[in-house]
Amino acid sequence: RKRVYIHNENDLNKSISGNNLYLLGIIKFWNVIEYFFPYKPIMDEDWSKTLKNSISDIKQIESNEDYLIMLKRLSSKLNDSHASVEDKSRNNYNVFKLPFSIKVLEGQLVIQSINDSLSNVYSIKTGDIIIEIDGKTYKDLWREFSDQYSYSNNQGGLSDFKIFLWHKFNSNDSIVEARIKSDSYVHAEIIKTISLDDYRKYNKQTEVNSKNYYSVNDDIGYIDYTNITYSKIGKAFRANKNKEYLIIDFRGYNYGFSSIRFLNFLGNRKKPFAKYYQANYHFPGNFDNPKEVRYRVLPKLEKTYRGKIIALINEEAVSAMETLLMAIKVRRPDAVFIGSPTQGCNGEMSLMILPGGQKVWFTGVEWLYPDGSQFQRIGIKPDIYVEPTIQCFIKNEDIVLNQAIEYVMRMNSN
Repeated sequence: RKRVYIHNENDLNKSISGNNLYLLGIIKFWNVIEYFFPYKPIMDEDWSKTLKNSISDIKQIESNEDYLIMLKRLSSKLNDSHASVEDKSRNNYNVFKLPFSIKVLEGQLVIQSINDSLSNVYSIKTGDIIIEIDGKTYKDLWREFSDQYSYSNNQGGLSDFKIFLWHKFNSNDSIVEARIKSDSYVHAEIIKTISLDDYRKYNKQTEVNSKNYYSVNDDIGYIDYTNITYSKIGKAFRANKNKEYLIIDFRGYNYGFSSIRFLNFLGNRKKPFAKYYQANYHFPGNFDNPKEVRYRVLPKLEKTYRGKIIALINEEAVSAMETLLMAIKVRRPDAVFIGSPTQGCNGEMSLMILPGGQKVWFTGVEWLYPDGSQFQRIGIKPDIYVEPTIQCFIKNEDIVLNQAIEYVMRMNSN
């Protein structure tokens, strides 16, 4: 559900143009955030000074592209992973992109996947490190990304950074220069971008394990919640109902009624696991009328899973997925979280439409734990911190899942 802020001033907008139209849009953007964004107190910068500090940049706006960039820079200061500015140029799928995908591991840019034939052409393979691309290092690209993208915490930034890289190098039929480290050998490569259709053809993903639930051994069951459908949730829990431990994978995204049915198996349905405050339109700037979140829409038809839950998490868990994780944390306090922190961004999204038809999204409600403690920008922190390494990635080894299994084995041996 999205609340929409529409400024019905079409006649006024037609009467102004150029820099004045852009200035009106930016002032409106600032005002909506000033009165309807609940997380100003936990932003890194003082929003009340942002507009004044940006005046010199605002005066330089001469085109729609400048206007878009300025709005992106302002939205980046919200520290909100929900915040985004519509960029219509991204709707053009007739693009060219790098012949490989990129992943960030251990603070380095790593080749995530590349077709064998292209690998031979460029002497590049999965797991190689990109030292520099188009004259920019990872740190250079991260600074550029942080200037125009909003993220609640660094983990959220890692997730959105992949989207930034996709658009950064994937818009033209062009040549890209890169310095690559293959094992201990550093070499320069001139790489030609390829069409999106060719990229999809060359980089068809093969599923390592298509099962979204299975038995690990007599004591441990596994459910991949990121890929399970509503209809299979009951089957997954019934198949693992006698397991002493259940590993549930939340390293991704899932939403909708699946989460409501999923919570039926956790018990404590009457216990709220979150509450949120809505904007008061009669007194702008205030957030009140708190509502408790229980997710009791569906009848409780399933039996509660009684074993111990091990939750696998990382930066890909955000928003609706974090809602489910909050419920597990509150309703099953003995659950163990393994992996790396989630994005720390939850709550209903709001949309504002600015002059020029420019759309901007942001989090419009204050979302907290039932006791009033902060969730935004913190997220779910793991009890056991584990992150994939480059070597594990090359070996196709799921170190987070392996750590979870090892944890259960230690508990059983004790």
